Amino acid sequence: MGVDLAERDETSGAWRVRVEDPLEHLSRDSKGGPRLFSVRGLTAVITAETAAGGEPAPVTRRLNYRREVLRERGIRVLFWIEPETIAYLSQNAPDFWAFRSGTAMFVRRERPTGESLLERQPVEQPLRSTAVDLEEKLAQLAVYQSKSPPDLNAVANLRLEIGKAYFQRFELQRALESLHESLRLFEQLGLPNRVRDVKIWLARAFERTGQLGPAEGCLRAAIEIDERLGNEPNLAIDYSNLSQLYQARGELAEAEGWLRRAIEIDERLGNEPNLTIDYNNLSGIYEARGDHAEAATWRRKAEEMRRAIGERTT
Repeated sequence: MGVDLAERDETSGAWRVRVEDPLEHLSRDSKGGPRLFSVRGLTAVITAETAAGGEPAPVTRRLNYRREVLRERGIRVLFWIEPETIAYLSQNAPDFWAFRSGTAMFVRRERPTGESLLERQPVEQPLRSTAVDLEEKLAQLAVYQSKSPPDLNAVANLRLEIGKAYFQRFELQRALESLHESLRLFEQLGLPNRVRDVKIWLARAFERTGQLGPAEGCLRAAIEIDERLGNEPNLAIDYSNLSQLYQARGELAEAEGWLRRAIEIDERLGNEPNLTIDYNNLSGIYEARGDHAEAATWRRKAEEMRRAIGERTT
């Protein structure tokens, strides 16, 4: 079932908000049992409601509910969101953005006939984590903490793994708590490589909760460690991660700058698997700018490299 949040007046071209309270609207229409809703017009509502001075649109407050609310009401919703709106929501509706799962990105491609189609692009897939895995890790943690003295290295590693598990379950506050404890222990042990690993996961957790400032701080801390250690493969990943954060903010020039640094390292090291990701990400930046021709060029480069890798491994 589709839900149009806004409609456009054909005469004036102005947008009118049709659904004042999306959550109540979806709840009312789902009382017969769980249903799937496709929500359209979110970008239009934001455009219609954003004040001339750039104040956040009221719709972001109305949408800023946690995923538990949808689960309690038996609502299943599919939002269709443009890249610019993704960046907007991550800053102005962090609770709404934090509940997302199963995110997919689609880009427009041209058929040989000239007509366009939307094609799904791969996005980061979460590591598989089950309740059993988490329970086992929590049990192991209790054992290592009960030792006298405690095995700090084992506790720190388990805290990191537990933080990852909570992250994959979208229990983000628990994830942050466990990751911060892991960070404290690795810093106490003087293990910079492990500190860097925790910083990367903290950045992911902060980004998922819409806290882009702390996420950037963690990524820059990881970069500082890898620059000091001279770890170029990790640096390329760090630069790429920071690029994606800037892209989420809509700061495309900064995003491209950091991604170009990642590409320079990966090309010099001949890291083809990472380059396919880099080229696809660069394509996404050009797509967000509306430069579809340049975006297509980088998508082709990524596809050609992916095909070449596949041919060598078969």
